[in-house]
Amino acid sequence: MGIDFILDTNVALFLAKGMLAEPLPTGVFAVSFVTEIELLCFPNMSSFEQERLEAFLSRNSIIGVDLTIRQHALRLRRDHGLKLPDALIAATAIAEGAILLTNDKALLKTPGLLCRSVQT
Repeated sequence: MGIDFILDTNVALFLAKGMLAEPLPTGVFAVSFVTEIELLCFPNMSSFEQERLEAFLSRNSIIGVDLTIRQHALRLRRDHGLKLPDALIAATAIAEGAILLTNDKALLKTPGLLCRSVQT
């Protein structure tokens, strides 16, 4: 059973907080380890918010970095000037053959990256 969608940090945060205007498409979801780190490092997070995010993360696969993801991330940074966290998240989607769900304008315009925005 493959992964259909990678959730970018902005989408994962809106989903975890129940702030999406429409349900996500049906499929198998995962997040990059970068999203896990970004979600759990927000300053002044209440214990309730932290528990909610940890529960959200526990229900999703978290994908670490491997050689294929590193190679894709290097290419994305070099060829398209993406920031390192964005390049790693996008590379995860490419390596998994998944669609990246994001509202990041730079990622949405990245050639060769299958991505879709979501309504918030």
